[in-house]
Amino acid sequence: MRIVWAGLRRLRLWRWRDGFAIDSLTNLVLLISIPLFVGRMLLGTPSASEGAFFWGAFGPLSLWYLIRQNAVLLQSIWSNNWAKLACGLIASVTVTGSKVFADQQIRILVQSSPSLFPSAQQTITIYNVFSFTLMEISVLIGMIMMFRLLKFTFKYYDWNTCPLSSIGRHLVDVEACFWGFGFLLVIIFLLDTGSSGMIVLPKYFSLTEELFIHSTFIPNQVGRQKARLCTNLDPDLLISPADSSDMMPQLMISARPLKTGPDELGRTYEYRIVRCTNPANSPTAPDTASH
Repeated sequence: MRIVWAGLRRLRLWRWRDGFAIDSLTNLVLLISIPLFVGRMLLGTPSASEGAFFWGAFGPLSLWYLIRQNAVLLQSIWSNNWAKLACGLIASVTVTGSKVFADQQIRILVQSSPSLFPSAQQTITIYNVFSFTLMEISVLIGMIMMFRLLKFTFKYYDWNTCPLSSIGRHLVDVEACFWGFGFLLVIIFLLDTGSSGMIVLPKYFSLTEELFIHSTFIPNQVGRQKARLCTNLDPDLLISPADSSDMMPQLMISARPLKTGPDELGRTYEYRIVRCTNPANSPTAPDTASH
């Protein structure tokens, strides 16, 4: 409480002649954020909605604080040629790793070659690049947080001999890293394959698989007349050509939601190879569809 009071005295928000300083208000909010969070933890484990409130309230504010605090450093790094080279190298590794990981995710989903699904490859790769970028930023903030925490511990090991205003200022720096690091981790957890939905939805939800479905498959029944592309298949079935080079495909990959939830591989859809019968292109094709 002494640290909080010293921070309040230093901010002088009640003096109208000093004007309203957004930076001072940010420092104040971050200064009291940890006592509020610890106080809530002492009352019991916070619910998911309460945890989302804390991370959603203090996370973006902390990231904004860190960017403003390190704006000059970021500009100097960007103007350095070696820093640009390092950023380019990290970007190339991130994109390549995202592409490789996307191919592996598609193989797990359908046990087939990813080259059959070029749209899904690009869509999932973009999603992976976004997730990996957030992960890299969170790791960097986490390293900065550990460094500042160690510095804070060794510098202010005897609080009785240190100015409380200086302690409060350095404590705000540590808290900003803590909330920013945790906020990015929460976003990554929500976006991670198989994790989305465990917090915001009542059922299992895989964003990677949803991107794969919506970028690859179409409903069997389309158009205003509700015409079936494959007359021997259910209208609500999702289908995609098994061979993209075939102009009039007779073999389709079908996708149907699993009513029993995810399988042992974490998939929420059942995938099959089915034969498509359509009078426009294969009037004599046998009906061997599996429902």
